[in-house]
Amino acid sequence: MELILISESKLKIMLTADDMADYSITNECMSYENHDTRRMFGKILEKAKEKTGFDSSLGKLFIQVYPSGNGGCEVYVTTENTDANRGKRQDKKQNTPKKKKEYCVYMFTDLVSAVDVCKMLKESKYENESSFYSEEKSGVKKYYLVLQEEMSVNTQPTRRRTLCKSDLAEEFGKKVDCKNALMYINEHAKKLVENNAVEVLSRF
Repeated sequence: MELILISESKLKIMLTADDMADYSITNECMSYENHDTRRMFGKILEKAKEKTGFDSSLGKLFIQVYPSGNGGCEVYVTTENTDANRGKRQDKKQNTPKKKKEYCVYMFTDLVSAVDVCKMLKESKYENESSFYSEEKSGVKKYYLVLQEEMSVNTQPTRRRTLCKSDLAEEFGKKVDCKNALMYINEHAKKLVENNAVEVLSRF
């Protein structure tokens, strides 16, 4: 048996004579009104969904059967009203708030404070992106912790969900302008931890 996905709404099924024998059907009795035929198609369509992603539940089924010269047959299965169902799925997706990634940058004057913040973030189950930088200028060292925020685009600002736990970070460090800070540290600071800085620093 060969399953060929022609489109999201159309599937081609090629059955050999052996396949027909395995399912105990013949071209003469190949009718969807036949109980055995419906049962056979049910099994085949389940297998088709697993292998090709074809979903026969999206609409009314339209089935065309053409006998082949080798004793088998070719079956074309089409789901009608697919566009309407697709539209419903798209509307559902559009109504789901999208997530937008942003970043926040915190500056520390000592390494201990940065480590303490990372330990608290780790305890609060922070799992987003994070990186860590250092800068020394005129004998003064500064450290920068970059954390990822996540917000729902369709929500009101008052309902914004900040996953970088800025209230924790601001207890020990100073939040700086993200856009200018990212440009500055990428040019002047040294990257100490590129990925999972919270996880790495929390171990100290």
